[in-house]
Amino acid sequence: MSQNVFSILPDGYTKECNYLYNFLSSVEDLPYVGKDEDDNLEALLYETAFALLCEEYLNQVAEMPKHDDFEYLIEEIGFAEEEEEMDWFFEKHLEEKSSEGFEEKMFLLLEEYKKKIATSIFNFFGSEDKVKLFFASIFTMDRQGHVPHGFDAAVSSNGFVSDLKLMVK
Repeated sequence: MSQNVFSILPDGYTKECNYLYNFLSSVEDLPYVGKDEDDNLEALLYETAFALLCEEYLNQVAEMPKHDDFEYLIEEIGFAEEEEEMDWFFEKHLEEKSSEGFEEKMFLLLEEYKKKIATSIFNFFGSEDKVKLFFASIFTMDRQGHVPHGFDAAVSSNGFVSDLKLMVK
């Protein structure tokens, strides 16, 4: 199983998105890979879902391309190696047992984890403006002081934050 989803998603802002997840996991007690060996698969689901949210944000705000081969993505992250273990998560989190394939179930499961993370984000930050600033901080972590989008990204992220808020409902 791959242990570093942030090296795969989102391309170009690996460290920044990893830092944001580490912050969020510390204030909302979300699992992260390596914290507890028994929970590594669930932690990987949380980290992957957050990385996908970051990728969606970067796509909308900075027009960065999304990963376009989901089947390859879940294989690269290591979920395909854990197909039997994933059945427990499918049964627990997906309302109906789907007769769809593994990839479809993984997509639906990651959508559920994205909802959990969206809920955690809004629980902690409380307002849409603070959520916008949280994600915009991706661009302010450049060590050389070059900020390609800066806090202008917060202003232009209305659609992303609205979509994120819809997940919470």
